[in-house]
Amino acid sequence: MRTGLPGHPDSQEQVAALSLELERQPGNASLWLRRSEVRRQLGNFKQALADLDAAEQLSPGWPPISIARARTLYDGGSTAEALAQAEKFLKLEPDHAAALVLRARCWVKLGQPQKAVTGYSEALKHFAEPSPDLFLERARLQAALGKFDAAVSGLDEGISRLGPAPALERAVIEYERQRGEFEQALARTDKMAARAAVKEPVLVLRAELLEQVGRLEDAATAFQQSLEGIEKYSISRRSVEATQHLEKRSRQGLARVRAKLDPL
Repeated sequence: MRTGLPGHPDSQEQVAALSLELERQPGNASLWLRRSEVRRQLGNFKQALADLDAAEQLSPGWPPISIARARTLYDGGSTAEALAQAEKFLKLEPDHAAALVLRARCWVKLGQPQKAVTGYSEALKHFAEPSPDLFLERARLQAALGKFDAAVSGLDEGISRLGPAPALERAVIEYERQRGEFEQALARTDKMAARAAVKEPVLVLRAELLEQVGRLEDAATAFQQSLEGIEKYSISRRSVEATQHLEKRSRQGLARVRAKLDPL
C-alpha cells in the first residue's frame, strides 16, 4: 500500500508523476496545488511555495491557495507570514476548522497564548469530531497561564464530546494534582481503572497519588497490584520499553513507600 508519507519514496514518486502531468497540463492550477502539498510534506518548502505561486498566477484569489500557503509557511518556520495567509483565508471562510487551528498555532509560536486559547476554542466549535490533541494543546496553554480551572473544564469538555480518552483523563488528573485536588484525581483513577482492559498504568498513577497524600498502605497495595499484573504479561509484551518503564516505576514506588512505612 502506498503511504505518501513525508520522506517516503512514494512521495517522491508522486512528485515525479505530478511533474509529468504538469508538462501535459501546465495550465491546471489544481495540479500545481497538489504537487505543492506533496512537496510540503517532504519538507521542500521553497519548491512548494513556488508551485503555489504558479497556481496563483493561473487562479488568482483561489482560496485553497491561501490556506496551502499558510500551512507551508508555518511548517517552514515563517510564522508571521503564515498567520497573514491564514487570516486572509479566514476572511473568505471564517468557519474553516483547520484554518482556525492553524491560526491558533501561529499565535502560540508568536507568543500570544491568550489569543491562541481563544483561537482553539473557536476552532473546536467547528469540528464534528475534533482530535484529542486539540483539547490538550489548549489545556497546556491554559495551565501555562495559571488557569488550571479552565484547563480542567476544557478537558472535561473534550471527554464529554469524545467519550473516555486516556490522554485527556491523564491530563485532567495531572492538573487536579497540581491544584491539590487529590480526591477528585483519585476518583478519576477509580473510573479509569474500572473501564480499562489494561489496568496497570492506571494503578501506578493511582499509587503515586496515594503516596503523595500520605495513604501509604493503599499506595503499597496499588504498586503491588501493578507489579502482579505486569508479571502476567507475555514475554514479548514485557520486553516493550513502555512496559519496562512502567515496571520500574512500580518497583521504585513500592520500595519508596515501604521505606516510609518502615524507616528502620
